[in-house]
Amino acid sequence: MGGITLSLDGCNALVTGAGSGLGTFLAEALDAAGASVAVHYHGNKSGADELSSRLLHPSVVIQANLDDLEDVTLLFNK
Repeated sequence: MGGITLSLDGCNALVTGAGSGLGTFLAEALDAAGASVAVHYHGNKSGADELSSRLLHPSVVIQANLDDLEDVTLLFNK
């Protein structure tokens, strides 16, 4: 049985918590499918920067505290 093929060419994705763990995995999978990824982190800037440098498609690294409404508003305005 074959895997699912997904094309996200021309799409944008925001991955919260992308600086480590499951967020990193999801960001890499979205990038592999063709998406441009916004790499969010709260405290792991080095992990987010390192991930962004590995992605094949355009990406941006964004810091925000998702417990802070002002930070969330700024995140979505970027």
